[in-house]
Amino acid sequence: MIAPLPTNCGDACRAQALRDLNDLDALAHDPRTIDLIRSGRTMGCFYIESPAMRSLLKRLDCSTYEMVVAASSIIRPGVAESGMMQAFIERHFDPSKIEYAHPALEETLYETYGVMIYQEDVLRVACRVGGLTLGEADLLRRAISAKGRGKETMDRLTAKFFASCRRGGIAEETAAEIWRQIASFASYSFCKGHSAAFAVLSFQCAYIKARWPAEFLASVLNNGGGFYGPAAYIQEARRFGLRVLGPDVNRSERRYTGDSAEGWLRVGLKAIRGMTRERTEPIVRARRERPYAGLEDFLARSGAGQEEARTLILAGALDCFGQTRPQLSLDLDLCFGQRPAAGQPEMFA
Repeated sequence: MIAPLPTNCGDACRAQALRDLNDLDALAHDPRTIDLIRSGRTMGCFYIESPAMRSLLKRLDCSTYEMVVAASSIIRPGVAESGMMQAFIERHFDPSKIEYAHPALEETLYETYGVMIYQEDVLRVACRVGGLTLGEADLLRRAISAKGRGKETMDRLTAKFFASCRRGGIAEETAAEIWRQIASFASYSFCKGHSAAFAVLSFQCAYIKARWPAEFLASVLNNGGGFYGPAAYIQEARRFGLRVLGPDVNRSERRYTGDSAEGWLRVGLKAIRGMTRERTEPIVRARRERPYAGLEDFLARSGAGQEEARTLILAGALDCFGQTRPQLSLDLDLCFGQRPAAGQPEMFA
């Protein structure tokens, strides 16, 4: 699984990124990638871009691949709502707070500070403490998540769990607490392999963003964004010190473009409301022969009609001709032998 490479960062950039992204061990120890993740500057980076996830990365001071794997699971509703996410964070920074509901859980939950955060944890605890077979433990997991065999199966497995705890000398109160933890999040938890795969792709995205933020954010915008709308990613570009350049018929491509070395992100013509592929491709194609010299040259060679040209004027895409937008609008009407039109529609989709 490989993160989508920036589409416009040049052959050398793409070749280097492809080599590095395939070296997952080096990726997990890359200082720039880790710095970006631990600071929560991960907008656009797949599973770790939501506000809650970015906050969690900072709270955990997340500096390893393994911790990103864990974070990808503890952010899930079951762990968070059961109070175990907060317990995990506290124990991460203060090992003296690590405790196990029963000594038998230490070997099973040592890696996660005594907290069940993966589906595998539920299965192992149900087997080790509750005396269930692995098959029964999986039935329990599915029954809790309403994907199992119904109430009868759930009642049978619950009874067996508590009976096994009693035979093992586990206090009723302790057994009830273990059961509460199992039931509170089993329906929402990830298996560890799922979290690990999400973390790989998130690391790959973070690696690209740390090195080529302009190209990365251009690709995110071209792919329709992720958790956020386009305006949020534009603001993120500014936070990364990039100049955001408006649409320009003599410089913009159809899609967003960026150059991290030069420090800019440019809005593509497709971002303008109503400018479809059929309308923008002829504009870009004619421009590649030679730049447009002015409004009349643009109208003659681009195939744009009056309304398309007006839309581009109001969006600032014809500012490159050195005239004000009111003057361009007036000249446009004169070119088509009409009086100036009133009203300005919203420009950007």
